[in-house]
Amino acid sequence: MKRQLKPIWRAKVICEYADEILQCLEQTGWKLLKDINRHLSSLRTRERERQLAKAISENSNFKGLWPKQARNLLQMIGHSIYEIPIDPRITDWLNRNNIFPFKLSSKSLSGEDLYCFINDAVIELGEKADVKPCLFDAAVFHLLIKQLR
Repeated sequence: MKRQLKPIWRAKVICEYADEILQCLEQTGWKLLKDINRHLSSLRTRERERQLAKAISENSNFKGLWPKQARNLLQMIGHSIYEIPIDPRITDWLNRNNIFPFKLSSKSLSGEDLYCFINDAVIELGEKADVKPCLFDAAVFHLLIKQLR
């Protein structure tokens, strides 16, 4: 049985945020992307990636770029190894496999501290399996797509 995709329930808000972010990037000469490239041009580390994601999500000029969205941005531009966007795909997989002694909700991940706690757990699981978090994220995404077919 094929599962149906749910509509993007915040599409209008996301478009408004994207427009504001684009305007800010253009007004600043794309400084954020230059900072990202400079920041990650040297050795990529877990700590460095986390600092960058945090800096993006805490930048008041980028409305709508909370912890998950900051990591989506890093992933979309190819700068994400350790920090992954934790969304319902990931929380559902973690819940189904009883990774934590409590149930996760993607809504509870809007705060940086809990987000980092969950991401650290994913990193630790990956280290035990010799899998980088970005590959774990891709595998969970692949499983979801496979279920939808």
